[in-house]
Amino acid sequence: MFYTAKIHQNKISTTMRPNDKIYRVRRINIMTGIISMLFVIPFSLMSQEVNHLLITRTLNSKGLATETLNYFVKNIEHPTLELLFEKGNAYFLIADYKNAANCYYQVNQSNNQLAAYELARCYAQMNKPELACSYLTVHLKMKKRNMQSFIKSDDAFTGISKSQEWINLWNTDWYSKYDLMYEDAWYEYKLGNNQEALTILNKLTDIRKSMVQANKLKALVYEKLDEPQNALISINLALARDPEIAEYHYIKSRLELTLEKPKKALNSIDDALHLDSTQIDYYLLKAKANLSAGKQQQAIADVGLLISIMPDAPTLFLSGEIYAEAGEWQLAIKAFNKCIAMEPYNPVYFIARGDAYLKTEVFNFAEKDFSFVLDFEPNSGELYFKRAIARLGMKNREDACSDFNKAYNLNYVAADEYIKNYCRNYSKMD
Repeated sequence: MFYTAKIHQNKISTTMRPNDKIYRVRRINIMTGIISMLFVIPFSLMSQEVNHLLITRTLNSKGLATETLNYFVKNIEHPTLELLFEKGNAYFLIADYKNAANCYYQVNQSNNQLAAYELARCYAQMNKPELACSYLTVHLKMKKRNMQSFIKSDDAFTGISKSQEWINLWNTDWYSKYDLMYEDAWYEYKLGNNQEALTILNKLTDIRKSMVQANKLKALVYEKLDEPQNALISINLALARDPEIAEYHYIKSRLELTLEKPKKALNSIDDALHLDSTQIDYYLLKAKANLSAGKQQQAIADVGLLISIMPDAPTLFLSGEIYAEAGEWQLAIKAFNKCIAMEPYNPVYFIARGDAYLKTEVFNFAEKDFSFVLDFEPNSGELYFKRAIARLGMKNREDACSDFNKAYNLNYVAADEYIKNYCRNYSKMD
């Protein structure tokens, strides 16, 4: 199934791109990686045929619409309706609304008005308010529809928001008071007002116990409140009423992983993937669950799939963590090197690489990485401690002891033992 909210997020990702140099460098690296990796996907993607929908959805979710369309030209001759939907998304992202509408129209004709909302957005962008509101009326009559606030805040409709057709459309009360209560809770949740959101949701679920999405939202709120056990109870209530929603199984898996139940998390994420194998985040969570369960080789295979589709910095960083857990330090360092090339000012990657250099006893490189991060985080006792270990390995006891003392003064108590053992007189190491 398709969910129109995802397409809306795609649009935002293109209209709100930062223009800074770091982002441009990162995007070039991602695109280069995609272009080089797409041709090896048939050998690494499961053991079946290529999951074209997973690839095109992932590219669109990253705002890489041109790459999506190029992928269609090179790899997809007869697209399914789901692929046509993604092709329409790609055209919309590059503001080719005529071709986008053509794709959505084909989907709509064959699948019970599935793309009515997307067609409304296209015609709004083409300044055809009558057609836009006609399709939006169809969408508003559907069981699975977007929230009122979501629609009214969609930038696609800004150009027709003062038209008579738009005004007439909203003279009808399309939403019940319970729908609007849910929207209020969602609004508070998005603002970070989680207690307020929870208060509304508790009232709503007391009145409408069958409102599945309210229990799903309650799970997300509890997750933000760092109450994973209550979140798990809520998502299980949602699943009890609608077990065919892949996203619910994904949320359950994430919560089980938080609760350090990796075997259960693996079962839940497998349920999600069985229902929907086209969401890249599901594979990412499965890799994390396998790693947490001590299944390093499975985690390596999972992350290999992810990298073949979207070799971005977060995915490469996860691969580095998995390699490190498996003791494959050189592979971990290579992964962290790629992360740093994409995001050259992210301290997390430098710390991870520094840790790997410590493990491989390349102490001078470790010292450089920790020194770099200390320029930005000068009050980190842990970082002074790690640099001290690197300097001790370089037989630079004086500077090492200076760092141990700084770490201890910053309440990093593990430094005390090293001060006692190595730093009495700052004498040279044997």
